[in-house]
Amino acid sequence: MNKFLWSAFALLRAFYCCGQDAALIAHSAATCNYSLNSNDVWSASCNPAGLTEVKKLSCGLFYNSNFLIKDISSQYLIAAFPLNKKISSAISLFRFGNEFYSKNQISIGGGMRLNDNIRLGAQLHFQYIYQSEQSPLYYAFPELGISYRINNKLNASSAIRNFTSNLYNEHKINEAQLLRIGLSYVFDEKIKIHAQIIFQNKNYPFVGVGIDYFPKEKICIGFNISSTNQPFNIGVGYKLKPVEIKIAFAYHQFLGISPASAIVL
Repeated sequence: MNKFLWSAFALLRAFYCCGQDAALIAHSAATCNYSLNSNDVWSASCNPAGLTEVKKLSCGLFYNSNFLIKDISSQYLIAAFPLNKKISSAISLFRFGNEFYSKNQISIGGGMRLNDNIRLGAQLHFQYIYQSEQSPLYYAFPELGISYRINNKLNASSAIRNFTSNLYNEHKINEAQLLRIGLSYVFDEKIKIHAQIIFQNKNYPFVGVGIDYFPKEKICIGFNISSTNQPFNIGVGYKLKPVEIKIAFAYHQFLGISPASAIVL
């Protein structure tokens, strides 16, 4: 690997070891566009409470080519399905890294609708971290989510992950504790606005704002801006039944542009 690749890998490894993967995935226009209220298969990466809106078997595949470097790419595969009228479940697989270092995660969760306004969700994440010439690490942590519909246009949500890290962390894995609070507002059939603030242990909170614009029924254009090192993200989605395809480009202030794509069946 050349010096640039090693530098990029070191920076990305720092982000992912600190739990930024959850934030960065959720901050992609290829998935749930800065919203804690995605209400589809991608709710597993944003807020498991949204899984209650999954009414049939849905599968999603996400690929992020960080700075066009294969060795620091990430992949995300998820399947969500309803159990009954009020409860839906999901299982997902996530991987980041290469032959020298990789972070692998399997997550199992679900969402339940309490009434017309309140939805709850929970997930359990199991991690396996491979490090060349070192012993592998294993870690498990929970995530809880809630979504509250204030009215027909405004929705509030919150999700907290890894809140048990101080109770059990045998391998001292530096997986961040994350508290996310967000609002989504529907102007009309064409424009939706999302905003959220993320609190992370030992770091300053950061904020993100996203806009979904639907020029036509089958087309969605998303634009995101945040206070992270990856401040801009723009993408476009197209629904071609039974497939939905999204392509996005994110800009990192140090390392440049990263393309991402997502497919939902």
